[in-house]
Amino acid sequence: MAWQMEDYNGRKVVLCEDTSPDFSTLITAEVRKGCLILKGRDRGPSMLAFLGVDLYEYSYSFDEENTKRLFEALGADQGDVLAAIQVRFGGMSACNRLTRYAESLGIQSSFDALGEGN
Repeated sequence: MAWQMEDYNGRKVVLCEDTSPDFSTLITAEVRKGCLILKGRDRGPSMLAFLGVDLYEYSYSFDEENTKRLFEALGADQGDVLAAIQVRFGGMSACNRLTRYAESLGIQSSFDALGEGN
């Protein structure tokens, strides 16, 4: 049976969750309305020193067509592609590695960021 994007809608996996005394990060991958969205949140004193904000949130979004192309490239017909993304791209550089992989295949995403506080 062929895979269906509907099977992924509303699902989310954690790609990275790390906390230290001066820094915490959380990166997730979720599918909403057929679109893959990578969300990240970094906070703590080291962010204030590095970027001048104590909370930095960002996202990478793939539209429906590019999500489908990415899932097919990652073997969605062979199993749970969100679990495969978690295993293959998880960690502190998850967004960077996944978006670079996608770009190498001509698959595009958009980036958005917001920094708060100081």
